[in-house]
Amino acid sequence: MDKLKTIVFLVLVGIFIYLRLGPILNQTVPYTYDQGRDFLKAQEMIKDKHLTFIGPTTGIQGVFHGAWWYYFLAPLYLIFNGWPQGYYLGLFFINLIVNLWFFRFLKRDYGFLTAIFFLGQ
Repeated sequence: MDKLKTIVFLVLVGIFIYLRLGPILNQTVPYTYDQGRDFLKAQEMIKDKHLTFIGPTTGIQGVFHGAWWYYFLAPLYLIFNGWPQGYYLGLFFINLIVNLWFFRFLKRDYGFLTAIFFLGQ
């Protein structure tokens, strides 16, 4: 039974990696205005040392998101030296680590079936 659980876990992790990493490596992910704007702001914070306290705009005039997203992107900008694909790779690795950590937590507290159900979502 443990061998079956391991196989199911590895298959789901493999599917996650394939679906997330494939478009990044094939360079088919859309790099839209929002991603470009956010990465340029992170670049401005790093290169010009111009910190911000207002985040990106919303669809409502005068309402802004928090600036936490720019501070989240700044280390990715540093790690990947401004490479735009690095933004996606960084988020891929963060998502993979968080999903594996969450699986471990659920498995410990609620059992394998619950953990694998949420991993497959």
